[in-house]
Amino acid sequence: MSRAPASYTNGINRSFVLTEKDIKAFCEIIKSYSEDVEVLIECEDGVDREPTVKQLLEYQNSASKQINLLRLSSKGDQEKHVSLSFRRKTWMGLMSPISIQIRGSDEVLTRYRERIEESLDGLRPWYDRLTRIDAVSILCATFVLFILTCFVLVAGFMPDRKPVESTKMQAFANLLAIALIVTPFLAGFLLNHLRDLWFPPGVFAINDGLKRHQTADNWRWILISSVVIPIVFGIVSLIWSVFL
Repeated sequence: MSRAPASYTNGINRSFVLTEKDIKAFCEIIKSYSEDVEVLIECEDGVDREPTVKQLLEYQNSASKQINLLRLSSKGDQEKHVSLSFRRKTWMGLMSPISIQIRGSDEVLTRYRERIEESLDGLRPWYDRLTRIDAVSILCATFVLFILTCFVLVAGFMPDRKPVESTKMQAFANLLAIALIVTPFLAGFLLNHLRDLWFPPGVFAINDGLKRHQTADNWRWILISSVVIPIVFGIVSLIWSVFL
């Protein structure tokens, strides 16, 4: 009696740095699942390419043609299938950097899921947690708390009086309210964009991509050592001087 096929699909919101060694390791996992590996890459120049694994590892990955998406999948039987997708861009967190699809029997699915997810754990860069900070949520929550606090303070200290009828004042108040609501969203999207530039959710560190990653990582450490550490030191010093 044949076992009923099962399926597993998961989007993993975790940043990654994918090297040549990692690609070979995932290809070996897929080859143990099927006959061969199908490769699809979507590139910055708008071209979708289907290289072999060897051609992928030799791909120049220049800035103008760098890989935006890599999909490694098994060939053959659709009832027994595994697919791994890696995205360089997540479009403000709307897409997961890593996606997994596995089809097969329960036993096979569980075994390969564990192997793949264990290998994925080794792809995390040191700045992984920073890529998951959502500036839009933080700024909007801060804005709501600020408005509520102001409302409570104004309601408690303002004397009761009749409102003054003024069309111009009402229009100005409406525009101000709209501006106050829109500003946290715009500022949050801008900060998220800067976050993705400095701390990209996906990096294909092969050939030219490896050189870009190493250069960017050096600049990240310079940013942290010259900006973040002095700010943290200043805050700690302030707290120490006030409370101790």
